[in-house]
Amino acid sequence: MFKKATSLILVALLLIGTLAVSMIAASAADTDAATEAATEAVTESATEGNADPSPNANVIFFDPTGSGWEDFDAIGFHVWEIDDDAFNGYFWGEKKQKGSKASDGKWYYDFDAAKLTLREGKQYGVIFYAIKDGATAQQTYNLIFSTECFGKTASCEGTIYENPEDSHKTTQAAFWEDGVDATVYGPELQITSIGNVVGTCCPASTTPYELFVNFLHNTLQNARIYSGKTDQQLLDDLGNALGMTRSDVEKAIDENGVDVKWDREKSSLPDDAPPVEAPTSAETVSPDTPKSPQTGAAVTPIVILTVLAAAAGVCIASKKLRRS
Repeated sequence: MFKKATSLILVALLLIGTLAVSMIAASAADTDAATEAATEAVTESATEGNADPSPNANVIFFDPTGSGWEDFDAIGFHVWEIDDDAFNGYFWGEKKQKGSKASDGKWYYDFDAAKLTLREGKQYGVIFYAIKDGATAQQTYNLIFSTECFGKTASCEGTIYENPEDSHKTTQAAFWEDGVDATVYGPELQITSIGNVVGTCCPASTTPYELFVNFLHNTLQNARIYSGKTDQQLLDDLGNALGMTRSDVEKAIDENGVDVKWDREKSSLPDDAPPVEAPTSAETVSPDTPKSPQTGAAVTPIVILTVLAAAAGVCIASKKLRRS
């Protein structure tokens, strides 16, 4: 009789403990699912509506008025970190790149709603593109910015660049408004495939001189074939556009060891200008935001307490049965 009663008590306690753990786990799962659903709803509403962003939101604006784009449904914001592949951005054309339309007709991108963290002191690039029937249409040229540009508006003013990769194509430049210096935050400075210079803002990780050196090493031969210029014209035009001197060009040629028909004495470049320097940018990396603990982590101590209570109950019941 004693063994049978003990067995019944143990079974009952195990059933109660299992039921309690199941209810806790289900509650945690429901909480996680509800939180995730709520977050997705906030993100979706942030990219779908026509509401204005909050005053202190981490957003950038694009005014498509001067772009000439008329037939589009929305504006996309393709963002990446300059010279750093670690940035966890979204792929071209993803739904989470879609901006929101403000009441004044501008489009904006809320980085917090998109779950993207931009670090202070880092340079980022953005391409604005039109979306029609779910597909990408027209787009702008690379525009450099940082967290200092939050709240500012970019727009097109009619500047057309040669596509750096394909000289047969062109691309429209966008500039930051509100008096932003285009040499600090502006269209990315690049040398095209045929030796022309586009853009105004040199990435902080390089210099105009280094761009010239890379051109001699990687692109000079292609430019010789398709630019229609002599070596003298090509290097002088490029050097003038980059603010270089004869000494800069001569030094770059020596560094690369390339054979070019360029004569220092015949060059149109200045000979006494200061060395070319890249714009400086202080780099301050903020610590990663700590992740909040998962709701499910609270299940473990409750399970332990349930097991201990069950064990105590068994001991008490066992003693009472023995006394009886």
